[in-house]
Amino acid sequence: MTSIYIKSLNKNYKSSKNIVKAVNNFSLTANRGEIIGLVGPNGAGKSTLVKLLCGILTPTDGDIEVLGLSPSKNRTTLSKDLGIMFGQRSSLWFNIPVKESLLLMKDIYEVPNDIFYKRLKTYAEKLNIENLLSTPVRNLSFGQKIRCEILATILHNPKLLILDEPTIGLDIVVKNSLRDIILDFSKENNSTVILTTHDIQDVEKLCSRVVFINKGEKQIDLTMSELKEILKKYSVIEIEKINGIDSFKNEFKQFYREETSSHMRFCIKQEDTKLFINTIINKFGEDIIFRKVDPNLEDILYAYYN
Repeated sequence: MTSIYIKSLNKNYKSSKNIVKAVNNFSLTANRGEIIGLVGPNGAGKSTLVKLLCGILTPTDGDIEVLGLSPSKNRTTLSKDLGIMFGQRSSLWFNIPVKESLLLMKDIYEVPNDIFYKRLKTYAEKLNIENLLSTPVRNLSFGQKIRCEILATILHNPKLLILDEPTIGLDIVVKNSLRDIILDFSKENNSTVILTTHDIQDVEKLCSRVVFINKGEKQIDLTMSELKEILKKYSVIEIEKINGIDSFKNEFKQFYREETSSHMRFCIKQEDTKLFINTIINKFGEDIIFRKVDPNLEDILYAYYN
């Protein structure tokens, strides 16, 4: 069953000098139960697309349906089946206990009492926040607040969960907890999840598909299985930084990915790896330190960021 249908969607903004195409001829179909990672650089059009899905923005032209409805024309009706969380914005009231905000949302979404308290107990336990429900939001740490935000977002069992940078600024323990609850929620309720993120591990650990957007255009739309097959075709070589290594980076700039204070990182096709390593040794001697590691999603998508 289709949750999202987008065909040739455009969203333009007029500036004093020209027209900015925030979303440009974008098409996408998502089925129930899919978790789709929407990735791309800042300003790529991710947040604009999310706002179009929610009905906050009206498209310039093209077709968009969410759960069989036009988001901008049926925003109130659609909102009952949507769960939306923006990483930098809160749906909880700052000066009152978390549970009071949740009770208000129970009434807004018309969740029956027995169902509400059953879900509250289940999800609060999974998120390990049972002892925080009586705490005013202002007294929560950032990580605690985000877990409570997730609880508020899923209590009405939305058919479509839209998460905009949900793990930004969180430590690894809280990130893993958040990923677990998102994955469990989608599986248990057959809910579709659209996840915008800069955290590649979010995509690798959660998503069944990855869609890469840049300059408002869809660049890649692959299942994770397809993407993993692509990953198998590449190796990453990390080389210790020594004198002269900068010239090597320039010589192989098509393979270069990044550098830290200690090493440089290159992404090479498997069939070219042996030649690349031999070139390193011939140029810098056998004492140079390097290692071969598996590539990640960011290594493969690097070219699309430009």
